[in-house]
Formats: sequence, C-alpha cells, structure tokens
Amino acid sequence: MIPAILYSGGLDSFLVEKYVIRKLNQTPVKVYYNLRSRYSKFEKSNVLHDKTSHTFIDNTFNFSEIERDDAYIPNRNIHLATHAASVYSDVVYIGGTLSDRVADNNSEVFENLSYILSSTLDRKITVTSPFWDVYKVQAIEWFLKTSDNSDKARHELWTNTFSCFTPVKDLTRFDSIIYPLHESDDVYEIDFTVDGDKSQYETYECMNCSACFRKCAALHSCGISIIFKNIEMVNKYKLEFSTDIVNTPRTENTLDYIAWLEDEGYG
Repeated sequence: MIPAILYSGGLDSFLVEKYVIRKLNQTPVKVYYNLRSRYSKFEKSNVLHDKTSHTFIDNTFNFSEIERDDAYIPNRNIHLATHAASVYSDVVYIGGTLSDRVADNNSEVFENLSYILSSTLDRKITVTSPFWDVYKVQAIEWFLKTSDNSDKARHELWTNTFSCFTPVKDLTRFDSIIYPLHESDDVYEIDFTVDGDKSQYETYECMNCSACFRKCAALHSCGISIIFKNIEMVNKYKLEFSTDIVNTPRTENTLDYIAWLEDEGYG
C-alpha cells in the first residue's frame, strides 16, 4: 500500500516525506488540501514550486468561514485525514511531533480516528506520524544525520518549506546567519561561538507571526538563525517557555533562539 501524506509544504510534512522515502523506501502520494484560508494561496504556490516530486492539489474543502482570527481551523487535521483515508490511501501520514500543541494533532486522536475509520470503511485504516515520540528539533536532527550532504539538507529546510499565517504580497529579505556544521559518524554539532556566514532569507513569509517564529526557532537548532523582529511575540514566548516545568528539547532550543535574538538586539 502506497501511503498518502497530508502535505502542507511546512517543515513537519517535509520531514515526513523524507522519512517515508528513506525509511520505508516508498514514494508517497503527496496531497495538498487547498482550504481557502488566508495563507492557502502562498502555501499552494510554494508546493507547486517544488519540482522534486508531484503533489496533488485537492480543492474539496473551503474552511474560510470557520477560520479563526488567529488562523486556527478547528479539527482541520481530522477532516483532512478522514478524506485522505477515504480517497487516497489506507495509510495516511501527518506531520505530527511532540512539539505540537494543537488538540487534533497527537497520537491518541489519530489512534482513535484510525479505529473509527477502520470500522466505518470496513478495512484497516492507519493515520499516524513517524515522529509522535520526538520533538521537531529531533526530527530535524534525524533528517540531517540521514542526508549525504548536511549543508545541502539545511538549505532545503530553509528554502523548500513555507510556514506563515499572514504572508506578505512582495518577496522580502530578512537578515540571517548560517553557522558552521561539524559532523562525525553519528552526530552533528553547531558552533555558535564563531562568526557565521551572513546571508539573507528571501520569502513571502511575514517573519512576524507565530508560525514564522516556530519555523525560525526550529531552523536555529541546525545553525540557521534568522532575525525575527516581533519583539512582543519574542517576549511572549520567552515568558511561556521560561515557566515550563519540564525542560524539553523544544523548550531548550526555543529559549536558546530567544537568547540569540537578544544578543542581536531583538528582545
């Protein structure tokens, strides 16, 4: 059975595609659902721009009327997974990690959904993620470790993904620094103590919303540090993660990114 991927073009679904290809040795059916949200136009454009593999554009849903002011669409993942299991494949992968805090993107929800769909469709349905048990930064680490060229892989994470709730109309450049990557057989290490290479990130992403912040924080974990100028949001995340009871890889990396921003004068 060839699996389907709920593909948004963001970091999570990008990493899931690489997992299916590398670990399962399969070429998945990539499905992008055009939800007619405020950011769908730019997501869709980014997905179509990717010439490395084909992505089906599915126009079944229009969630514009239920999209909230903060860009959240209630039960979006359940709707999409249910449709994908009915139309595209009995095995559906979603980009879910321990970093997710969305109510309908966790292993318990999709184990229950798999059971319900298996019962109603009268065949075994599996809706899952290969990264339920790891944080996003750990999924990125896996991707780099399994890549022949880690620097090229970092560039893919940077330029071949799109994550933004309020995209801008014109391409905008943002200052960034790429730090050197030291590799061995089984680990890689970013050296933040030396001067990295200054670069610019050209994108339609606003670099001002929470989706952009989360992408920037994730990229920081592999030595790509992008200036994020929404100081109010930076301080909000600093307060949130500083009060976390458990120190997780997500918490540690986010606070490290915030400390880097503060050193650069943004915070």
